[in-house]
Amino acid sequence: MGGAVFRQAIDAAKTLPHPLELNNAQDILTAYPNKPELRDALAKILTPRHPSQLYEACLEGLALFTILWLAAHKLKSFERPGLTIGIFLFCYGLFRFSLENVREPDATMPIFPFGLTMGMMLSAPMVIGGLALVAYAWNGRTLPRRA
Repeated sequence: MGGAVFRQAIDAAKTLPHPLELNNAQDILTAYPNKPELRDALAKILTPRHPSQLYEACLEGLALFTILWLAAHKLKSFERPGLTIGIFLFCYGLFRFSLENVREPDATMPIFPFGLTMGMMLSAPMVIGGLALVAYAWNGRTLPRRA
């Protein structure tokens, strides 16, 4: 249903007196060649970027689920209190920290020393806390298995 409505809207737009087919940034720039202010404004927002939302979905969704599933079923992480949440915090923090390198930085957030961003600063405690929980759980006692 949504596709049909979208096609109707496109067909209606093409019947306007001077329809423009603007499929990408280059089409916009060639449609208005004598507008340098438009070129400058579009250059700021239409620069190529990484699809960080897709990276986040793959790493923080699929990869993290797979890691936790393997930990629970192969390592029996539920027998060691704190191991599963430690693995989650470590992996999630590590993925968030690494993805900050490809994300567009927020304009209102400060830049920290060594090029760190706010997301990196907030992810670092998760990585450290996750490692601490994994170390505690790995060296601690295991729970008895249920029959």
